Amino acid sequence: KAKDEKDRKDYEIKKEEFLKKQQIHNSQTIQLKTDFENKVPEAIEKYIGFVLEKTPFPESLELHCDILYASDRKTIITEMALPNPDNFPKVIEYKYAVSKDEITEKEMKKSEFQDFYDDTLCQIALRVIYETFQSVYTDALDFVVFNGIVEGTDPKTGKDFRNCIVSVQAERDNFKSLNLEKVAPG
Repeated sequence: KAKDEKDRKDYEIKKEEFLKKQQIHNSQTIQLKTDFENKVPEAIEKYIGFVLEKTPFPESLELHCDILYASDRKTIITEMALPNPDNFPKVIEYKYAVSKDEITEKEMKKSEFQDFYDDTLCQIALRVIYETFQSVYTDALDFVVFNGIVEGTDPKTGKDFRNCIVSVQAERDNFKSLNLEKVAPG
């Protein structure tokens, strides 16, 4: 009986803690929505950050971004860290040789890889722009700027680099008029 009473009290305490956390979370969400609809720059940036975090990119791509909202221009500027080509998948086939008990890899040709890499980065840019325009349901946004950044080490110099390799500006009405199912990203 005493154990049941203790278990019930523990349950009630945990339930109360959960309900408090839930109330705080819900009030923060409502405040974010209110601030977003009132065009508070930090709320718009945070909201777009949530949207892009939930955007389904392939798991092998670790994409990170910084978002800035320029309210005077009704513009979202997204700077996204894109994968370096050295860390990008190149293998198109694996073969298992039973006689040798080994797996061999077949990589893309250099030109095929470059086309694949470029096409993927263009698709990422289009997806970010699309998701941004789709998610902002107020009149707070007219333009999206996407800057894709690649970092790495130059093998010829041994020096680190940070280059913007994709930069796109899109206007909402022009972008919405595109048929993305038929657009060739490259």
